[in-house]
Amino acid sequence: MDPDCDPKQGPVHVVTVEPLFLSKFEMTQGQWLRFTGENPSSLNPALKSHEIDLRHPVEWVSWTDCSQVLARMSLELPTGAQWEHACRAGTEGSNIFNVPRILLPRYARFESECSISVGSFLPNDWGLFDTYGNVWEICHNKVTADRARLQGASYKARTRLAGMFDYFTVNLKDLYSHSIGFRLARTH
Repeated sequence: MDPDCDPKQGPVHVVTVEPLFLSKFEMTQGQWLRFTGENPSSLNPALKSHEIDLRHPVEWVSWTDCSQVLARMSLELPTGAQWEHACRAGTEGSNIFNVPRILLPRYARFESECSISVGSFLPNDWGLFDTYGNVWEICHNKVTADRARLQGASYKARTRLAGMFDYFTVNLKDLYSHSIGFRLARTH
């Protein structure tokens, strides 16, 4: 196991991931507004006057909200394994971008006050943007009936951990946050 990893990230094991489509960006406020007619985000252009636009990731949505809206479009949330596979883009260590830590600010936003428009940083090796450091991303996996899995890290992440794969679980009742969003997937 990588010495920089948290013990919860082991043991390393092989997971088979079927082919899937994963959006290259997190779902934006503009997309959510188009699909639902509303923008639930706490950091949205109507409420904030500084540097917030509809290209920011939608947040303040629940696992149920995401699942229901995506199902109407024959889409879904990715599983934790699918998300990690795509996020890592073939890398195996804890640094998901496979670059020296000094270059991580080119790939991710961390130690910041709020999210930023999707696609503002360099993508990973498979062309996915913001897999780390914009918002935590909700995954399909429910760990228990009332706990969901989040992947990546938000803009609040500490530099020491920047670029390291991470996840945690959160109570579904506590899921509403300005640092939690999602990415859409299609597996069939």
